[in-house]
Amino acid sequence: MKKLLCILFFMSHIFSLIAIPNSWQTAFSLGTSGAHSAVSSGLEAIIYNPAGIATTPYRFGVNVFGNFSFDIMTNFFSIYDFVEILDTLKSDNPNIDNFLSRQLNWMSPNGVTFTSAASFSFFSFYAKLQNFHIGFSLDNKIISDITIGKDLFFALFDKLNLTKPLNEKIYGRFMWYQDFKFAISKKLPNIEKHLPIRGLYVGAAGHFYLPIIYSSFYSNLTLHTDTPNDLGIYTYSLNIDSNFIYSSILGKHIFKNTQIPNFNELNLQSILENGGNFGMGLGIDLGLLIDINKYIKIGMSVTDLGFIFYTGSQRNDMDSKVTLDFVEADKILDSFMNVIDNFDNTKKSEDFEFFMPMTAIHLGFAVSALDRSDISISLPLSFTVGDFYPTQFGGLPTFELATGIEVIPTFYWFAFPLRFSVGFSSSSGVYTGLGLGLHLGACQLEFGVKGIESLFITPTWLGRDFALGCSASFIF
Repeated sequence: MKKLLCILFFMSHIFSLIAIPNSWQTAFSLGTSGAHSAVSSGLEAIIYNPAGIATTPYRFGVNVFGNFSFDIMTNFFSIYDFVEILDTLKSDNPNIDNFLSRQLNWMSPNGVTFTSAASFSFFSFYAKLQNFHIGFSLDNKIISDITIGKDLFFALFDKLNLTKPLNEKIYGRFMWYQDFKFAISKKLPNIEKHLPIRGLYVGAAGHFYLPIIYSSFYSNLTLHTDTPNDLGIYTYSLNIDSNFIYSSILGKHIFKNTQIPNFNELNLQSILENGGNFGMGLGIDLGLLIDINKYIKIGMSVTDLGFIFYTGSQRNDMDSKVTLDFVEADKILDSFMNVIDNFDNTKKSEDFEFFMPMTAIHLGFAVSALDRSDISISLPLSFTVGDFYPTQFGGLPTFELATGIEVIPTFYWFAFPLRFSVGFSSSSGVYTGLGLGLHLGACQLEFGVKGIESLFITPTWLGRDFALGCSASFIF
């Protein structure tokens, strides 16, 4: 069992770097591209806006091992781009310079980002009490991303000009934690009567985070021209200034009695085994929802505002130099192996390591275009700001704008929700969402896909963000 967990640990790190939404997503939210987030109700409101829990017409709802979502995104390449590269390489003129120049022209100022996120809800519920609603959820969350600076791609694929030193940043993270959340929501009739509205709802939630793994790295690379070698060919110097942090409560329990081979002279066993003993975190959600009339709702919320920390970690602060002499390639390899060996100096730190959860801010409204016993139609719209992690490296958070339509035909106690949406993200561009539901009395099944255009080899929207989700709930 321990060997299996070790294998899963390394695979998750490797695959996470080749594959983050601005906030957590569910099957329902994927179908609307997150457009409903600020005005969600019931179980959905526990995630996006605690004020919306009290807007549900039901007294009790529960979700047991039935809400899963996964998202994989890049802000640079799409499936269509990869197909175009392969077709070009197989042609009579296998030159991809034009393709790379076109891509570089619109590349994000932050550079290229590969991200992924997965969430699995172990349990969530809400219940109506006498004067308020309460909610609880237990979620398993995994996040990973890596960002490579823009200038480095210009240097490699456009014009390599080293008359001035090239300076670039590369950073990334992987974290896995449990999220215990308790929420409370209440209608405010005493304030409503003084305002020209139909309903006013407020809500708050508290988080307790239990971190399992956290690792991050940051590298500042400087490349500049050095003196020419004996043949008159210029060599280059690459300075690597980086830090690496690894913390995990699994170390003492999983890796201690598992033999992990060294990589060159890098002692992986010691790093993984001594990654700290304990960690925890706290956070809050705050929400407000205004029911203007039977047609319009407005909502706003901030979610996962808090921190997570570990008591102790494995830490490495490294400053290395690599000489790039392309005549003697073996020396280049030796230089890079020395960089790897420097990680053998990774030391156990007793300092507290702090990091952020997936904080997000939601603002939106919904229009109820039709509300009859046999069919209902709603039009949600939202603006979301989230994933503030890049800001500590000079980057920007992710901005998203989404809108959509939800149509729910109803036949007696059967309902078949249909959702279609379109959104724009500052990280991945334009995308679409498609959602389907099957409500059989108290049982509600939901399926959602975001970025469905990624499944088709077409330049439409380009398809840089793909996510899917499913859920099963019981509402009474």
